[in-house]
Amino acid sequence: MNQREIKFRVWLKNRDEMVYKGDGLYIDGFTGDIYIPHFENPNQLDKMDDVILMQFTGLKDKNGKEIYEGDILMIEKYSDKPQVIEWGEQFFESFYGMTGWKIKDSINYGFDSIEAKKSEVIGNIFESPELLK
Repeated sequence: MNQREIKFRVWLKNRDEMVYKGDGLYIDGFTGDIYIPHFENPNQLDKMDDVILMQFTGLKDKNGKEIYEGDILMIEKYSDKPQVIEWGEQFFESFYGMTGWKIKDSINYGFDSIEAKKSEVIGNIFESPELLK
């Protein structure tokens, strides 16, 4: 069985900044505390409402770039319009008895490694929302 790396990135709403593991992001698996070392108070964010966690899908686009939930992609099948990746738990459980990644607002389209290899990450919903207009 293939294992995928479980990791996250964090959007800091009050700073308009994305923080990745390479930036020093660490999420304590026992407490859920988020540590960001380059901040004044690295062990505590003011409020969890100030952060949005986005999980790595375990997939990479055709250029080898990691795909996270909230990423905006150009997908070969939908080449005329950018698409957003999100967790599709409700859809997949109700129709297929499984969970997985999907295209946002799609009721019948899952997103897997085959589609990932036909896609390109062009931004994300926080740093480049204009791509969705």
